Amino acid sequence: MITAHTVLDAINEIGRSYPALYRNICDETGKTRKHLNVFVNSDNVRDLKGVDTPLKAGDLVTVLPAVSGG
Repeated sequence: MITAHTVLDAINEIGRSYPALYRNICDETGKTRKHLNVFVNSDNVRDLKGVDTPLKAGDLVTVLPAVSGG
C-alpha cells in the first residue's frame, strides 16, 4: 500500500521502492510509457487529470500494458 496525493506521487513512490518496476512504467524522461494505461479505480487517467489526478484513501491505481494483435 502506498500513501500518495496524486498518481504521480504514487508512481514516484514506486520508483523509490521498486526502481526496476519504475523503469517499466516511466521512460528516461520520467513520463509514463505510451503503451501503458493507468487507471484510478475504473477511470483512465487520460480522461481525468493525467498523472496529476488526485487520489483519496481507498483509491486503487492500476497500471496495465496495452494489448494488441490479431
